[in-house]
Amino acid sequence: CRWDNEDLFIPSFYSTGSVTGACMCSYLWDYCGGLMLHPLVDPMVNKDNIKAYLNIDLTMSYALKPVTGGPAGPWYQVNQEKLIQMVYYHILHTGEIDFLYEEINGKTLLDWMIYQAYVCDDPSKPVELYDYGEGGRDHLELRRGIPYCGIMPDVNARRYMNYKRVYELTCLAGRP
Repeated sequence: CRWDNEDLFIPSFYSTGSVTGACMCSYLWDYCGGLMLHPLVDPMVNKDNIKAYLNIDLTMSYALKPVTGGPAGPWYQVNQEKLIQMVYYHILHTGEIDFLYEEINGKTLLDWMIYQAYVCDDPSKPVELYDYGEGGRDHLELRRGIPYCGIMPDVNARRYMNYKRVYELTCLAGRP
């Protein structure tokens, strides 16, 4: 749902739901349902959303509050994948490579992408599957009624694509 209202954090704000159905937050997962279309249909607002999501800690939350732009909810294990894809498709569809050099919350967008790719990883250690621990209770369970905790294969596989997408972005920026 797009809201055009100057009182909102982003004057053209995409919420997950509506006032009557609640969900006025912009949940990263839901916003990214259109991640390939947003840069084509609404590129400036898409950039505003990318910047807004980078102004909250996506290792501690998963949504933007509509009025303050503050964080909402706990960490969701696919946040990093969704944000990386948002940027990847924005650059792919708009050709705005200079956007990768724009500073957002103390880092360039490209540095943020590298940071997001490394969430859950320590490059100084051998590569291994990440154990998400008990945090899997917030993950979309693959088995009904049974918490999906520990080493989650689907989320670990997404990390591989994060690295590929960020590598492509670093090549476009001339910093492979």
